[in-house]
Amino acid sequence: MNQVLNFAMVMLISLNVFAAKKENSPVIDNAPTEENFLVPVQQSAVDLDNSDVAYQPPVVDYEFTSSTWAPARFSLPSFIASDANFQNSAIPMIGISRIVPVASMSKGILEGIVGLNYVELSRNGVIATQSGNLSTQELLNVISLKVGAAYRMPTLFTRAVQPSLEVSLLPTWMSAMKSAFEVNGVNALGLYYEADLKFMYCPEFMQRAMPSARTGEGFGLAYLRTAGSVNGADMSGSGTQAILRMGF
Repeated sequence: MNQVLNFAMVMLISLNVFAAKKENSPVIDNAPTEENFLVPVQQSAVDLDNSDVAYQPPVVDYEFTSSTWAPARFSLPSFIASDANFQNSAIPMIGISRIVPVASMSKGILEGIVGLNYVELSRNGVIATQSGNLSTQELLNVISLKVGAAYRMPTLFTRAVQPSLEVSLLPTWMSAMKSAFEVNGVNALGLYYEADLKFMYCPEFMQRAMPSARTGEGFGLAYLRTAGSVNGADMSGSGTQAILRMGF
């Protein structure tokens, strides 16, 4: 009997100790809790817009020209009485110009032009000698700086032809070696004016070969007239001009 009582006392004491430890122990809640986490994400600096971007063509064009122009009544003093006026020699007037858009208008584009022209003029005469008449020739080099403006008008014929009007000033230097016409040769400066009516055409094969080709580039023809004088010589004249215009 005493053994049973002792066992009961031990069990009671053990339960009291276990209960005391459970009350003093921390409570751990393992139930899941719902929380909202906001993670800042930096926006990418790369624009992923896949829309088509229009090609921007070059804004600078270059023109290469060859012309039949020659002054109609261009003459200089000479020792030969039978001399004629200067005419175009075997070398036609050639030129190169740099063209840059200046302003866009409602029905056209205003362009600025800077270029350089060269033409060789010649005149023939006859010198009387004791042995007979001898023919002689004088060659005159004419180099002109070209500064002007052009108005590129709306296109014609389904945008295939581009007309334009151009007005330029041409400060000019001309020179010639000593000859039977000129004892001291020629070395003179002057200024004359030029007006052009142009028609440019960009054919389909050129558009395929150069995707950047714009309306107004390609091949063209022009009619030009000049006025003014250099060293007292009349530079008035007219002619036609072949043109190749390209953008770079």
